[in-house]
Amino acid sequence: MKQCVSALRCPLCHKHMSLRGGSLLCRKGHCFDLSRTGYVNFAAARDDTYPRALFESRRRVYESGFYSPLTEEIASVLASSLAPADPSALIVDAGCGEGRFLCDILARFPARGIGFDISREAVRLASRLSGDILWAVADLGDIPIGNGQAAALLNILTPANYAEFARVLQKGGLLIKVIPGPGYLQELRALAAGRLRREEHSAQATADYFRQHARLIESRRLAWSRPLIPAMAVDIARMTPMLSHVDLSSLPLDSLTEISMEMEVLVGEFRGKR
Repeated sequence: MKQCVSALRCPLCHKHMSLRGGSLLCRKGHCFDLSRTGYVNFAAARDDTYPRALFESRRRVYESGFYSPLTEEIASVLASSLAPADPSALIVDAGCGEGRFLCDILARFPARGIGFDISREAVRLASRLSGDILWAVADLGDIPIGNGQAAALLNILTPANYAEFARVLQKGGLLIKVIPGPGYLQELRALAAGRLRREEHSAQATADYFRQHARLIESRRLAWSRPLIPAMAVDIARMTPMLSHVDLSSLPLDSLTEISMEMEVLVGEFRGKR
């Protein structure tokens, strides 16, 4: 974590920060204490949009290997694009959730890592995964990282802020955004048909918005499926915001025997950053 502090900037005055004892301080004296498990809270307000149970379910699903093809693919993109490999390179996960993606990616592509999310419950879980990564509660609209610090920025199945991403990425830095494809969790969506707020998948609109802000270098589409046991079906249903307003007890989740995954990995760079 000490190796990552030099990349931080104070969210209040945007000055550089340093580690002193158990706190992060900027040149103007703004102080942010580290938690017992080592994360730092930069957010002005608490965000309780998603409950802790959602992230706990997500952690169990991730740890079971459901998303391993995705993290392997992202590590492959990094290995082929950020050459030669530099352990001092900084990888930022914007919207890291409970941290499993970044941990798995850095296990395959050694580098410095900073993961942040607006949910304190998610970051609290992430901080228990790895002390080698700097975890923070932070706002996507004011990322607490200095200009041009990141060699790559990950934005996996979560909202984006392209102005901030462009600021944080260094010259030649990579933006890797993952969006769900039409086949993503299709069995679960079929089970809840008629109860979803948005029946139409918005992946194309998200991809188009990406292209409006960044130059697309390549796009990789991934598709796979995994068998399910009843307990895992419940965890998958609990972990997705898609069903946050649906009474899960009304769904025959035990009828699910497999689940489909389909994602598109968009790799881009910002104009003027080359």
